[in-house]
Amino acid sequence: MAIARQNGKLRGKQPTLRPAQDREIRRMHDSGDYSIAEIAGLFSVSRPTVYRSLERTTSLPPLPADTRPAPDVAKYDQLLTRRPN
Repeated sequence: MAIARQNGKLRGKQPTLRPAQDREIRRMHDSGDYSIAEIAGLFSVSRPTVYRSLERTTSLPPLPADTRPAPDVAKYDQLLTRRPN
């Protein structure tokens, strides 16, 4: 294990939730509209997993409770303006 750690290969179990889900959990929790148990039920994870997710996102700036990140639609605009040959 020491050699693996030295080579950066020691990984352990990966988080169940993706980073986008972590940010959404943080947003939902900060809004105050959802309890930990409700968030856990919505994401089909346990309450300790929600707490770990909140710990991972403490260093991130809080998202406003009434907004979500805007999707990048530039690639879809290119598809709409391209003419078939």
